[in-house]
Amino acid sequence: MLFREWRSARLSWVDAGNYFQSIPGQPTDWWSFAVFSEDRGRTPDRESVLSFFASRMHLVGALARRIADAPGSLDYPYWVKAELAVDDVVTVHDARSSTFEDWLGSVAKLSADCIDVARCPWQVHVFPGVPDPDEPGATVTVAAIQASHAMLVGSSARGLLEALFGEEGRPLEVDGLAPPAETTHPVAATTHGIARLAIWPMVALGGLVRANLEARRRARDPLPGTVAADTAPDDSPARPTSRRVIRILRPDLSALAGRSWTVTALGLTAVSLAMERYYRERGEDLPSEYAAVPVALGESAAGLGVNRVAGGLVPLHVEIPEPAQRAATIADSLARERARVDSSESIDAMHRTGAAPYPVFRRVSRALAHALASGAVPGVATALSSVNCGADVRWSVPWGHLKFVAGVQALVPRVDFMHTFARAGDAFAVTVLAPASDDSRPDHDIDRYVELLDQGFAEVSAAVGRVGAGRALNPIVVRRWKLSLIGWTVGACCGSRWPYRADSRPSTVTRTSVVQE
Repeated sequence: MLFREWRSARLSWVDAGNYFQSIPGQPTDWWSFAVFSEDRGRTPDRESVLSFFASRMHLVGALARRIADAPGSLDYPYWVKAELAVDDVVTVHDARSSTFEDWLGSVAKLSADCIDVARCPWQVHVFPGVPDPDEPGATVTVAAIQASHAMLVGSSARGLLEALFGEEGRPLEVDGLAPPAETTHPVAATTHGIARLAIWPMVALGGLVRANLEARRRARDPLPGTVAADTAPDDSPARPTSRRVIRILRPDLSALAGRSWTVTALGLTAVSLAMERYYRERGEDLPSEYAAVPVALGESAAGLGVNRVAGGLVPLHVEIPEPAQRAATIADSLARERARVDSSESIDAMHRTGAAPYPVFRRVSRALAHALASGAVPGVATALSSVNCGADVRWSVPWGHLKFVAGVQALVPRVDFMHTFARAGDAFAVTVLAPASDDSRPDHDIDRYVELLDQGFAEVSAAVGRVGAGRALNPIVVRRWKLSLIGWTVGACCGSRWPYRADSRPSTVTRTSVVQE
């Protein structure tokens, strides 16, 4: 009975990868920012904030857990029940920010360290009295949620925010999250780990023979969207990722009112235009023709745990000058890549990867992570993830209502700009995350890039508006990206089609110069 409880509480190999790859200096935690107005200037005190969250703790009981490691890391880590007291989860910070940009600076310092999942795999940092980025003299309360990717991905964002701030009091349910064990099970974990190490070579040999026989029976063409190996070694130093800069852009998408387009296709087109122009201004070539985009997997990927996603490589199609045509072409490429990644062959390969003993998996996965960070493996030009919290959002706190939701994802190694889209109701925000300028890239100018990205969104929206509704773009459901053994494994998105409503508010760029120490 104890062995069965421990076995069911183990993390999947994908979730375990997200767990041990988050290290100090290169955290991979997911951050979500919920910005609430402070109606009539009512800035809450610490007691009011804690009282509000204490009334919501019973709705997030699924997160009352921590991670326990197997002795000697011989087997996969597993979940163990933990107490869920509001004082252990919620921290109220003093409002010392003179501007919204100062607040983001504070969050950047917090996000420099990964969360301690051995104690609690999620935290809420509440900042009352932050200057409103839109209305001078007004203030907002920001709830910054930090969560381990081993437990929550972007697809869980809506459920968590709904449980914390929704009117209906709906308990959080995280699809694919293993039930926690009542206590630790070191004997079961050690025994199972040693047994798997002993029999795995024979299992791996059998799988290799079957794969070779299958390959002989059916010749296969190269998969679309794959990147060929780069024969020229990259001797440039790996770019640091521990110091980062953040910008938040809120483009005006009113031109798409009444139409149904995928935010991934629309946003990736704007990113494609911005990156093309950014590097052309500097006399440089685009680092790669591909963007890393997470692809949600179907029901056959249930055994992968919480992170039921895989990385897709989508061409930026910079050869197409017209924005509407580029958007349609990118949408088609997204559809083809999703079908390829979500195929039975791809998912079967993922399940086979999970059969490896944990020590083998850790060693190979970390070797791949270092290879990607050093440039030994072909990279991508950019990465994009998306979170759709839905059109019907009625989230609030006792002292105000929701203004917008934003988020931060970990950087892909050797990528200049990482993008996270977030939509809640009529509010749409784009967070751009980039390495801070350093000696190797002194001309790194994220402010100029954000200007070009803002222009790109305006051009794409106008071009789509002129073309008319036309055919709906192929739906692409994206979650969040993450580095793992099979390539880019990611998690941060739910929802595919986002109907945008008219909004008279002009495009707003929140100029934030945020550097993580």
